[in-house]
Amino acid sequence: FEECREFMNSRFPLSQFSEELKRFVIRLTDGHPFYLEILASRLERCVLGAHGLDRILLIEALKQELDSGDGVLNHYFQSRLYESAQAKSWPFFADVLMALALGYKKPSQAGRFLGEKSTDIKKVLERLSLVELVQKHGSFFQVPDPLFRFWLEQVYYRRRFLTDRSP
Repeated sequence: FEECREFMNSRFPLSQFSEELKRFVIRLTDGHPFYLEILASRLERCVLGAHGLDRILLIEALKQELDSGDGVLNHYFQSRLYESAQAKSWPFFADVLMALALGYKKPSQAGRFLGEKSTDIKKVLERLSLVELVQKHGSFFQVPDPLFRFWLEQVYYRRRFLTDRSP
């Protein structure tokens, strides 16, 4: 994580980017260089004209990157969902990932939450394990990527289940 901190210091040498915010970004991205580069670029655009980085600018950068149509990370995560299904029904695979991100870590729990058979959930989880989108720990499954997990629970969930579907 020291390398991540050095990277952030090199990108924002004059800013008031607090150690607390640096730690938050490093933990959220798990130090993933691609995520850090994309967020740093977005933060640089958000900082223009501002007096350093603060929580509000960081939240705005995350919102633009994860929830807007032009967000690189938003497109990246959506493409991961499409690829994970490997020509199968991608929304079902995405829903299983979202259920894990929301804390339904056993196939039976995810099945109840989604209204699906746990055997179908197990098959999807096996496939998702093969493409390394989930990890199995005993009888529990988890999405190991913290930023992807955050996107699933905050962006994908809201779009899939909390949007107004009235005509």
